[in-house]
Amino acid sequence: FQPPKPAEISRKRSIPSNLTPGNSAKRSCPGRSDEKSSSFVPGVSPTKRVSEFSDECLTVDAGKLFCSCCREELGTKKSSITAHIKSMKHQKAKERKGKKEDESQTITGHLRNYVTKYHPVGENLPERT
Repeated sequence: FQPPKPAEISRKRSIPSNLTPGNSAKRSCPGRSDEKSSSFVPGVSPTKRVSEFSDECLTVDAGKLFCSCCREELGTKKSSITAHIKSMKHQKAKERKGKKEDESQTITGHLRNYVTKYHPVGENLPERT
């Protein structure tokens, strides 16, 4: 037995496509970028953004900007930070965090009052004779 010969027509035919030499065949959602670099500005440090938005709950963790209220990483692009701050998710998370801090401060205050009332300074250790 001999293997069949490939058809001549398959070599001559080419399938038209809209891809240019610079484009790849990878598909993506319109309006979304697969690269994270679009929301990260190279010249701006996360620490600078924390100081610009000092009234918000932003922190720097491992060199990245982080919203401690929402527990999510943010880019250093000012417009993306502003959009995040205006979002309902952030507003609700900030409100919840504020309530938790108020509750913890009242508990701490009650404990401090108890300690000063029932255990004054210097009373917990007996004097040496």
